[in-house]
Amino acid sequence: MEHGQGFGAIQCFFNGLIKETKIWRRDETRREFSFPLANIGETLILPYQHFSLCGPHQFCYPLSLRLSGSEKEISFDFALSLLLAEESIVGDISDDIRELFIERVSQSISNTQFALGKREQDIHDAFNRPLSFIDAEQALLLGHNMHPAPKYRSDFNETDFCYAPESGESFGLHWFAVKPRCLVGEMPNQTSSDVVEAILGDLDIELLDRPVGYEILPAHPWQAKVFLERSDIRQMIIDGDIVCLGQTGDGWRATSSLRAIYHPDCRYMLKFSLSVKLTNSIRHLSVKEVQRGMLLDKILDSDKGEEFQRRYPNAKIIREPGFMALSTADEEAIEASLLAFRDNPFFEMPERQAMVLATLAQAHPYGGDSLASELVRRYGQRHQLSQAKAAEIWFQAYLEQVLEPLLVARCDYGLIFLAHQQNIVVDITADLPVGLFYRDCQGTGFTCAAKDCFPEALGEQTPENFMPHEYVNPYISYYLIFNSSFSLISALASSGLIEEQSLLTQMQRYLVNLGQRQWRDASFIDYLLENDELIFKGNFFVYLSNINENSIEDPSTIYQKFPNPLSLNDQARPLVKRLKDGSLLSLSGGDKLTVAVSGKQFEIEIYDGESAVELTGLSSIDVQVETSLNRLQLLSVIEHLMFRKGNSAVTLSVSLWQKLCLAPIPAWVNISEGQIYFSVAQFEQHPELWLLKDNEYSPQLLTSTPPEVNSAQAQDGAIAEITHPIRSRHPQGLCFKRYSYSLRAEINFRSVCPKTDLKLFHGWMNQPRIANFWELDKSPEELKDYLVKLQQDPHQYPIIAEIDGEAFGYFELYWAKEDRLGPYYEADDYDRGIHLLIGNENYLGTRFWQVWGRYLAQYCFLENSRTQAVVGEPRVDNIPMIRIWEYFGFKQLKTFHFPHKHAALVYGSRQDFFTQMASRVEGVN
Repeated sequence: MEHGQGFGAIQCFFNGLIKETKIWRRDETRREFSFPLANIGETLILPYQHFSLCGPHQFCYPLSLRLSGSEKEISFDFALSLLLAEESIVGDISDDIRELFIERVSQSISNTQFALGKREQDIHDAFNRPLSFIDAEQALLLGHNMHPAPKYRSDFNETDFCYAPESGESFGLHWFAVKPRCLVGEMPNQTSSDVVEAILGDLDIELLDRPVGYEILPAHPWQAKVFLERSDIRQMIIDGDIVCLGQTGDGWRATSSLRAIYHPDCRYMLKFSLSVKLTNSIRHLSVKEVQRGMLLDKILDSDKGEEFQRRYPNAKIIREPGFMALSTADEEAIEASLLAFRDNPFFEMPERQAMVLATLAQAHPYGGDSLASELVRRYGQRHQLSQAKAAEIWFQAYLEQVLEPLLVARCDYGLIFLAHQQNIVVDITADLPVGLFYRDCQGTGFTCAAKDCFPEALGEQTPENFMPHEYVNPYISYYLIFNSSFSLISALASSGLIEEQSLLTQMQRYLVNLGQRQWRDASFIDYLLENDELIFKGNFFVYLSNINENSIEDPSTIYQKFPNPLSLNDQARPLVKRLKDGSLLSLSGGDKLTVAVSGKQFEIEIYDGESAVELTGLSSIDVQVETSLNRLQLLSVIEHLMFRKGNSAVTLSVSLWQKLCLAPIPAWVNISEGQIYFSVAQFEQHPELWLLKDNEYSPQLLTSTPPEVNSAQAQDGAIAEITHPIRSRHPQGLCFKRYSYSLRAEINFRSVCPKTDLKLFHGWMNQPRIANFWELDKSPEELKDYLVKLQQDPHQYPIIAEIDGEAFGYFELYWAKEDRLGPYYEADDYDRGIHLLIGNENYLGTRFWQVWGRYLAQYCFLENSRTQAVVGEPRVDNIPMIRIWEYFGFKQLKTFHFPHKHAALVYGSRQDFFTQMASRVEGVN
């Protein structure tokens, strides 16, 4: 066997064997695994290219037998027979079981060889160009990377190759006309037959032989042959209840799961029951499973479901809203005929670069690097980055865009997504992960947090797929962490881009950062960081035992344990801050602060004075150029020293700065006698740490706004026109990010999206306590128009405020001079005004407003360097709001009459605000 013609499949076999047995030894010098074979007195030698700490290893060819220092090459088939004869490796198994296992492994390898032979040029091209969704699905040549026979399919033969994803081929469906009484199906707001008619319309298929009064059932052509052999279905055909219309409508292609198929011109994908054994189970759908998909569809349409989707708009759950099947005389679904309808998010955009994670992490079938590694290389070359830095940025994007939404779904909503690497489709833009498509709604479940979040959807009774968190956490760790994330880590490290331990440390810090949030149920993150062991599915021995995984009474019996590379090993959790450049800064310790970021770690000795913290030196390592922090990271260290205990200033020597950071000392700080001095009032006015967009200090050019442009002042009849600077475009997306030491939470400000934020905005504005002051308790259509007009108005823009990703407030920022407030006082060109409300009642209260109020005023001063004052005009009877303003150093200058309210003018100068805040340093002892 040549290296490229099947050794990739052998990789999967040996990864399963090595993970589940301890009989092997590893020689790091020779870079080989050895398996003692007691029956013949020799040793099987398996060379390796990469040894993984967490995921699959990468092996080399050829295999050999070693005896007394001499070696001879052997075939895999011979090695397989030797291994299966060793009781010390596979236990006491019968000859029948042994022969069946060998047959299936050999067929899996043969199938892989056959596919590679058919698609050799396609595969080489696939690793050097962007892949569409279906191209990536059909580029998964090797299958499950820790399974002994990932491409074995019972009862499939070469004529069925077109139905396999690795074929790259397409086919038509088999269509049946069925009397309505012989069909069952469910679909919200329409019938399953309506969906089939929409599919026929999308594909422009006209079934000429369709009898009147019959409904249409599509079937997978391979499965159609299976259920046509059933006596009950043959009788229905004889009785005229079913009419076979034949196979037509080419263009359907198998996704990587085989039983789910895709057509670029159809708004639905289809997922069928298939009476075929793949990996460890027969792939039959059940009514219970498809109803899970319908329940999840209902949950996603609930208020909390929409909240989750607002928090992670780039994480798309591919919905499975209904099903259809033939029915028995008792109106029970014939599960062999079941099909689930799955939304097709790539309908009308089939070239979108969205790639299944299994293909991204797959070892190159011909011995090269993974597709994920190629993306990292291309990204690094485009941005002129080192390979290690590019890998760190790429993996961080994976953590944020792919892993985080699935973790938050579990921790804050009680939604369990058993997300193995074939259910995760990574959305890619410019070679970088930017989002997630998750599929397989039938594999979802719920914990207690879901019962709190979705009471209307789940009802009073415990849902069928309810799972206590202490039970389900280990299994989520297998699918989402071991199967998916660890495979990706191994794929990136095996190509030499970066050390595997660096990625594991990055992931550990990332989890610590997430664990700092106030979750409804943080037990899963705690499990990942505190357990010494994780579990993994024993695919090798499950398959060797010929077990159907779906029929196991106790699934825990097929799992094994391995050392957890993410465990903190009983160490106290550090504080981990996620900086705006994407880096994760770890900070721990007291008088000796341990700082760690991007593989760098050192200690700084701290001296606490009465009003300052001094950084006096380094103790753990001699800092070299390659271990230096960037300026953003060092400023964040200084922020930590300043705010963790409420210190009013930080000083450090010029020489220490130069050891810690290659970037020059900021021009805005004071230097005296070799010491750099950072005061709070000065430090908080510099935007580098917290502002996501460059602050505005462009050349000034004046213009005049006529009354018809400024509708508010035109209605007031205050003045004819206003002269003011030409304003820059409003910020888009995330604007401001800051970690609060008192709340131990991250505060974000982002621009409003009238489409995705409308339901949230409508709900807030229609709360009586808010409607009383804002008077915007209007319809969704009216409020959408309101938001759109705001965004188009150059003098003001709306933002949403979030705590740890959960929206809590709505703020409108405006330039006072052009606003209706302008004529009521001597407004400066850059005075900024604020309207605000707190819509989420969970975030009312002093401990919250003292933080977000400070950060909101700070943002107004940072966003434009020329802004010297922030103003507000609350109603005079809104006493709580006026007191909040006063807490931050604002003064009530006067009261006055607007046409719509009697208002108080509150005014805060830059000097007064930052001086006041310097005396109230937000800290936690």
